[in-house]
Amino acid sequence: MRHLSICTIGLMAFGSAAGAATTDTLVFGDSLSDPFVPGLDTPGNQYTDGDTWAVQIGATSPETGNFAQAGATALSDGDDTTDQDFGGQIYAFASSGLQIGPDSVAYVWFGGNDAAAATQLAAPLAATGADEDAISEALAARIGPAVTDLGDGLVKLIDAGVEDIVVVTAPDIGVTPLISGLGLSDLGSQASALFNQGLRGAVADVSASANIGILDSDGVISPALSNPSAYGLTNITEACVQGDALENPETCEGFAFYNPFHPTETIHDLFAEAAGEAAADIAAVPLPATAPLLLAGLGGIAALRRRRRSAA
Repeated sequence: MRHLSICTIGLMAFGSAAGAATTDTLVFGDSLSDPFVPGLDTPGNQYTDGDTWAVQIGATSPETGNFAQAGATALSDGDDTTDQDFGGQIYAFASSGLQIGPDSVAYVWFGGNDAAAATQLAAPLAATGADEDAISEALAARIGPAVTDLGDGLVKLIDAGVEDIVVVTAPDIGVTPLISGLGLSDLGSQASALFNQGLRGAVADVSASANIGILDSDGVISPALSNPSAYGLTNITEACVQGDALENPETCEGFAFYNPFHPTETIHDLFAEAAGEAAADIAAVPLPATAPLLLAGLGGIAALRRRRRSAA
């Protein structure tokens, strides 16, 4: 196993290689952010019916700063030379020779696959009527190490010189057709909530060292699920397709979910807007030490704007 030291990451990220490409956007995450999945029979080889939020903001490949990989987790697999976890994606970034600009922003969005794995572990206990403590312990056994590794990854990014970081909370997997269809909505939502509780702690631990904010994914998607017609949605409980293939993207008009575990481009549009606003606002407002900013979806961004105007 090969592990990349914090010092090495810093040197590689800020090396003086002549002609090295520079990016102001870094993305680390899973299939919600992956710009291209080889062999995937979908529009643009992405897990949606159009473009993911990351592609929409210009992070279209590792060459443009997007190191997200479908199936990735916050939990480390113990080998930093693979890119199926946060640590491995940081290694891929450091090894790429890509330079980060002075106004660079890193987006970090993990947790969906971690929450799903925890749900799978705890499901047999729930099915046999185990008490809540036993179920919580089973979830924590998978989630705890994941958020620890997430925090370690944030430290590596900060030591690499990334000053502005937007950490997106894990999506509520309990609302997805996959998890709800298995009768595990409550357990899935519990797993996501537990991950996000740990995520907030991990962010708080490093908030004195970076301009770091939390974008609440639930604050982005919940308004659309609560008032679907306002967002052009007519189906928020079923998947547009059961597999990966989609011959006509218009087939998914009105759907919130592309397949049983991933949202449509309509939802990704909301995340692209929220991500862009979050990056602008977090860069504009220096955060007090030990006070990570909660960017609770579009509503939180609006609140931040009011705060910034009142301080002007």
